[in-house]
Amino acid sequence: MGLDSVELIIEFEKRFQVEIPDIEWEQAATVGQVAEKVKQYKTLKPIRRDLFSEIYNKTLATLHDLYPEIPPISQKTLLKDVFQPENLNHQWNEFENRLGLKIPSLNKADFGAKSSEIVLFGIVWSRLKPPFLASSIGRLVDCICGLNYKQFIDFENISSDYEIIVAVCGITHETCGVSIEEIYPNSSFTNDLGLD
Repeated sequence: MGLDSVELIIEFEKRFQVEIPDIEWEQAATVGQVAEKVKQYKTLKPIRRDLFSEIYNKTLATLHDLYPEIPPISQKTLLKDVFQPENLNHQWNEFENRLGLKIPSLNKADFGAKSSEIVLFGIVWSRLKPPFLASSIGRLVDCICGLNYKQFIDFENISSDYEIIVAVCGITHETCGVSIEEIYPNSSFTNDLGLD
């Protein structure tokens, strides 16, 4: 385990108030596997709460408030079908302000920059991240939950697997500086997120 991993483990144990043996941590290579380990050591509370639905409904209400003319939106609706290229930065900032929560940052590809590839030792490297606007509304909600996990999650009363995965994503983003939009449950800490 490298320094990044040790720091992250300490943060997970502190936030979730669990102690997990090192040998267990060594078996957790992905974000989802870490969430599973935490779930094994953390008792979920029988509180009826659906964090995803809460934030999804708030997101839809905000979007319909901003753009009353948009057609019905579902979890699978792509962001590029909601946000138009004209005044994109202004639209995104206005959405964040009205939502009242942190949202993921757009990147250069969202504003039309083209990715150029570099081939080094037979490996293709892209200079740009894929556009976040190619993501779905559902993915946006996941990222919003991860960015705002401290506001949404009471670590003494965690009630769902979703709250655990959201917190793991948020803690990883906060502790290691990995963009929230790059963190998925199946992301490998080493291969995908570049942690040692």
